[in-house]
Formats: sequence, C-alpha cells, structure tokens
Amino acid sequence: MVTKQNTISILSLPTELLHRICDFLDTKTIVQSFRHVCMKLFAITETYNRYKIRINSVTMINICRFIPSENVLQLEFENEHSTITNIHRFTRLQSLTIHRINVNDAKLVLQHAARNCKLMTFSIDLDGLQNIDDLLYSISEITTQSTLRKLILNFDLDDIEKFSWPHSCRITTLSIGTCTFKQFASILQNSPHLHTLMMNNCWKIDIDETFLTQSYLQLNSLTFNDLQMTMDKLEYCLGFLPSLIHLDLTSSGKPFEFIQRLSQWEEFLRLRLPRLSQLEICIFCYCCDWNHFDAIINAFRTPFWLEEKQWFITCQFRDDWTSSFTFFTSPESSSVQYTKEKHHFDRIVCSNLRDKTL
Repeated sequence: MVTKQNTISILSLPTELLHRICDFLDTKTIVQSFRHVCMKLFAITETYNRYKIRINSVTMINICRFIPSENVLQLEFENEHSTITNIHRFTRLQSLTIHRINVNDAKLVLQHAARNCKLMTFSIDLDGLQNIDDLLYSISEITTQSTLRKLILNFDLDDIEKFSWPHSCRITTLSIGTCTFKQFASILQNSPHLHTLMMNNCWKIDIDETFLTQSYLQLNSLTFNDLQMTMDKLEYCLGFLPSLIHLDLTSSGKPFEFIQRLSQWEEFLRLRLPRLSQLEICIFCYCCDWNHFDAIINAFRTPFWLEEKQWFITCQFRDDWTSSFTFFTSPESSSVQYTKEKHHFDRIVCSNLRDKTL
C-alpha cells in the first residue's frame, strides 16, 4: 500500500511567513527574481514593508523605482553613484548609512533624516569630505532623536571642535574614531543608556582629572581598536567604569613596560573591574626585555587567570632585527603543537603550556 505524502507549497504559507522569508533576501533578489515567480509572490512583494536598500550602483537606483518609498526601512549610501534626488519620499526610515558620498548629497540626506525620520540606527563616514559644518549640525540633530539606539561615527571627533555631544542621548551602542578626553567624559555623562562603546583611541593630550567626577555604571562593554594611551591613563579611565563585563584592547605598537604593567593586573581587576568576564587583548610590542619575560608570563599562570577567569595568554616572538612579539588572549586553553615551518616564529609561549622554543 502506497502512503500518500502531504506536500506543502511555498504559496500555501501565510503572508507573514512569506514576508519573513523576504527579510533574509537582498532587495535585488526580491525585485528581480522573487516577485516574478508568480502573481501571488508579486503581490507579496507589493505589501512587504521592510525593504533594506544598499545603493552602490545606478542599477540599485533604478530598482528603487519599483519599491514604494513607504515600504523602505533601511537605506545605505555607499559611493558616488548613491544619489537619490527624491530622498524626501522615504519617511519610514529606521536605519541610515552614509559612506563616501559627496558633501552636497550627504547634506540633503542628513537634513531629511533629522527632520522627517525616526532612526534607530545611524552610521556615517566623513573621511575625505570638506566643508562639513552643515553636516555636523544635522548629525547632532539625529543624535538627539529619542528613537536612536545605535550610532556609528566613522570620523575623528578630536579634529572637529564644533561637534559637541548632546545633553540628552538615548543610544545604547556607540562606535567612533578618535576623541579627546573631554569628549569621552561628555559622552559618558550625557548617555545614561550607553551599554557598548567602541573607539579607536582617546585623548591625545594630558588627562584633566576634573572631567570624570563619578563612576559610570551604564557601560558594560568597552573596545579600543588602536590603543595609544599609556597604562596610567588607561587605568585611570577604567577606574570609573566598574560595571564593565567586556574589555577589548588592540594596539599596533607598545613598549615592553606596558606588558609588564599588564602582568600585574590581577589586583587591579579584582578591585576596579570586579564584573569583568571577557578580556580580549592583542598588542604588538617592540624592544622585548628577554631577561625578564619568563617572570611576566608566569604572572599569567596563576589560578586567577587560568581557572577563575580562564583567560589564556599567547606570545609569538621574532628574534630578528625587530626584537618584537605579539601578545594576545585566547578564549580557550591551547593545546596546539607549533612548528617553525608553519608559523614562522622563533618562539611561542602559552600561559597554560610549557615554553616552546622553535
């Protein structure tokens, strides 16, 4: 006896599920393929109202003509081909990204977003643009929107004196380039909901200790992508952030003394960052003091590092004219057997393994 098998067609799915499928398709696929399968799917794309459009070519600009502007939630402008003359039609935008478009087009888009949209995510790159004073005013207006939660400013605030942080900001995630220590303090003081902060570097001048006057308990995650400050400045800053759970430090060049201080962080972390559970470090160092290095590595072999926190340290050395090494954390205990032919390092040391000279 042959059992009859039930088959389900995609066309039998409810509209809500078909819209959910569209959420995982790019706009070009929806407009040029999905909607042309049959009349029902064509009708589905007409009522779908969560389009995400990345405008990086003339073709994508033409595709926009097939989509009702009120159905677009996300716009990304990626290059000089990203001009939309009728930007005012897009009134339901929740996410806006501006990257490498000319200053006049950027001005029109920003003015529209500041006055007519309620953004949840906003990202802008001002590198290479001139005469940006008008843009900064619109950016400040967008930053004050009560709906905004994620803000990405891909430019250096310390080079822009006219940009001031708004007194009331509801963002939860912020990514910026470089800022002064005064701007850093202003961000913390005026962003009570800020949980995650990512930045390249902070304060190229001496710290004014009057700027930070209290602990800022809202911040849970801090990332420095290009750490240039001294250990004294870093520890001073972190001392005001006792609620940090995640800390990520990356630097392309630090003196050996920085790693020496880092090896003494057990007491500092217990007292100043008691909630820290994720520590990610990747630091490239010159001028290694080989005579004292074994003692430093041993400092990372205590129960605090290996058992309580389970932060495992790896150092990769080059014994050449650079006398350099890379120091980084690993989320898991390493059991890798290294070979010089494979990794091209003269020495590799893991805090949970014996020294391996290659």
